[in-house]
Amino acid sequence: MEVIHAIKTRRSHRQYTDEVVTADELNAVMDAARWAPSWANSQSWHFVVVLDKGVKSRIADSLTGNRASQAVQQAPVLIVCCAEPGKSGCFDGAPVTDKGLSWYMYDAALAMQNLSLAAHELGLGTVHLGRFDAAAVGSIVNLPDNLVVVAMTPLGHPPADASPPAPPRKRLEEIITYDAFERPGI
Repeated sequence: MEVIHAIKTRRSHRQYTDEVVTADELNAVMDAARWAPSWANSQSWHFVVVLDKGVKSRIADSLTGNRASQAVQQAPVLIVCCAEPGKSGCFDGAPVTDKGLSWYMYDAALAMQNLSLAAHELGLGTVHLGRFDAAAVGSIVNLPDNLVVVAMTPLGHPPADASPPAPPRKRLEEIITYDAFERPGI
């Protein structure tokens, strides 16, 4: 699959079959995440791969108001993306940009995008989750103190008929400015 085609055809899936995600498939998507770019190659991410149904159920309970909670329980795999604040975007533990200690969020997002695109290429589905109780999830997976939960995604085989249409996108003219914004009166 070509990268641009994968970007344009990847969809968020909230339903999964009970078909097993093979070890080879899981390793391929995790390897894709590993190859994401990061600040000064800090690779501040860490992934918890949750296979246990009881653990997934407890995590699903932390998604209060999130319509993907059923997907967390239904998918054979749940990937919890964590990161180490103070590593990415920092030198000697001190932030060196105006983004403070939050650069790890950017790096984690890049890794999750790689993971999602690799999953799509393999015929697997994902959906990025951000609305959950991160502290509760961290406690459930026994996260060490130096890491925080950033995002999660179920991983599994979507039903054959589950190919939602692409959501609308803004036109390029609406999101691109060349050289500088023009402001009247300046």
